[in-house]
Amino acid sequence: MGFKKLSKIFLVLFLILMITVSAISCGKQNTAPPTQNSQNQNNEKDDNTDNDEVTVEFNDLKLMRKINPMVENTTYTEAESKAGYFHSFVYYLTDSFASENGNFPIIKDDGEKNIKLYVISRDLRTTFTADRIEAEFAEKGYLFYLLGWKGSKLYYLKAEKDGEKKGYSVYSFDIADRSKKKIAFIELEQLYIGNFKFLPEEGKAILFVPGKYIQLELASGNITLLKTGLPSYDGLFYPQISPDGKYIAYSLLEPERRGMYVFDVENKKEVLLAGAGERDYFTPRWSPDGRYLAFYYVVKNEKGEFEYVEGEDGPYPIADGIRVIDFKENKEFDIAMQGMRIGFSYFNGDSNYMIFSSVPLESAKELNKYSVFNPEKMNSIAFDGLWIFNLKENKAKKINEENIKIGFYPALILSQEEYYFYKTIDEGWKDLVYYNKGSGQVIDTGYRFIPEMYQNLKLIKGNLIIAGINNGEISIFKVNKGERKEIFRTKGVFREYNIINDYLLLFYNDEQEKEKITVIPL
Repeated sequence: MGFKKLSKIFLVLFLILMITVSAISCGKQNTAPPTQNSQNQNNEKDDNTDNDEVTVEFNDLKLMRKINPMVENTTYTEAESKAGYFHSFVYYLTDSFASENGNFPIIKDDGEKNIKLYVISRDLRTTFTADRIEAEFAEKGYLFYLLGWKGSKLYYLKAEKDGEKKGYSVYSFDIADRSKKKIAFIELEQLYIGNFKFLPEEGKAILFVPGKYIQLELASGNITLLKTGLPSYDGLFYPQISPDGKYIAYSLLEPERRGMYVFDVENKKEVLLAGAGERDYFTPRWSPDGRYLAFYYVVKNEKGEFEYVEGEDGPYPIADGIRVIDFKENKEFDIAMQGMRIGFSYFNGDSNYMIFSSVPLESAKELNKYSVFNPEKMNSIAFDGLWIFNLKENKAKKINEENIKIGFYPALILSQEEYYFYKTIDEGWKDLVYYNKGSGQVIDTGYRFIPEMYQNLKLIKGNLIIAGINNGEISIFKVNKGERKEIFRTKGVFREYNIINDYLLLFYNDEQEKEKITVIPL
């Protein structure tokens, strides 16, 4: 074989080899993940790895999945703010704010004077930027109002202009195709939205705007005026929308129409339930099933005056008694304790019981001297009783031991498993979990719990979930029939927490003052 012929063969083989290497190289290039810049341009980030620990950067967020070094065999996921800060609204999140597959919203400043609305999967693997409030409104402190989910759509309100008008636009964000749609515009001089009720099954929402209630139809965007002539700020009359959205209960303080009212949403009629006279009424609360409406009352003293414990916007829920209206049986009755005033009260989850605290009259007179602006002094005054009231049998039962003094915020959770949770002012403000089924055992956790968070305690699969603080550490506990198990611990400053589906969302600042939202599986 000649030299020229061999050269041609080697040249062909070399070309074949180069083509093969090039093809393999191109194949690898085509399957490589996109760069961070391209991900940010696409306004989303998906992390589908199965590693135990992973960190994903997304715009002004850092998303991390970690193993908890302080509690054995536990993992968690965490969102850290790289710029700007989170807005502390975690406390107000409920199950309705989690989509069917566990996505939930986060509102935060992006460090550039914009307020952003993110939608994040509960495992923090997927993040969408749904919307932003521009600097003109963001710098004035206006945030998104989150209504809730219907299917794959998150409904929310956003402060902005519509032409020359200012107000709140109503939007939906669909995580299925990542589309945003403007549904309606609510023109408002005062950019204030008060309490509201989102009713996804009925396809509507009821909202309080200054001085009136309106109804929003989600499909059409139609807005119907329900009720006018109300105070401009709902903190002045404490309106409460019933669980089914059919009624709104509120107290009015104007001399000519002072009393407790219920407004019928469907018929647009206002009904006076209890007019002021020898009594004054305030702070209504619906039972979870909507059967009962409870509200406080005070009676005139020997001087012909009402004795309130004044709060920032109105009276604290501490009074001579509670009036309860049973709409199913069409009857009403009072809960009162001789020689006592009744304090904070709550319905249990299945609406069969109310639980409340009591304070001796002399101690109650001491409370009257202070207000929300002197909480330390108010917290030093002991409530001596914690009671369960059976709504069907009209009977009260005291549940705390005589030597246990209850704090100003006593409360608690009551379930079918009969868990009671309360604060004691004995021995340096220790907090107790009291389990009263069978053993009657009291468990001292050794941790302090944040009073305002009590209503967020929940039973998940028979476990009572508790978040507490102690010497710069935050711990999460499961309590089941007297047994306590720690499931999470970290160092930092506690901010807020809540439970969504089977996950706990913890909002805190770490030791480096970085704001974090942690998602802990339960």
